[in-house]
Amino acid sequence: MRYCSKCGEPMVDDAVFCESCGKKRGPSSGKQGFMVHQGEIVQSTRLFTKQQVLMTTISLIGFGILAFVMSRAVPSDPFFDGTRGVFAAMGLVSIGIGIAVYVLGNRNIDQES
Repeated sequence: MRYCSKCGEPMVDDAVFCESCGKKRGPSSGKQGFMVHQGEIVQSTRLFTKQQVLMTTISLIGFGILAFVMSRAVPSDPFFDGTRGVFAAMGLVSIGIGIAVYVLGNRNIDQES
């Protein structure tokens, strides 16, 4: 007994099309006792990728905010004069990269649909 690679329903061995969904049987239409639901795999992979993009964005923006706040905490001592600007620049660049990762990452994920 073969199974449809699209809907997972059992197919007659000599059938050309699935009786449930109408998909034409290809060279590999599943193994006995193992049903592949491609739609579910693709959807879960897309969800996982979106979660990765979101966590990366949150991390970058969080680091950027922290660095920017830290730049305000640097003492007004001549020894630390250049440090304040470096922290502020790191914070702003990190926030910008975080926003770019979110926008470009989600756009690429949606284009693959």
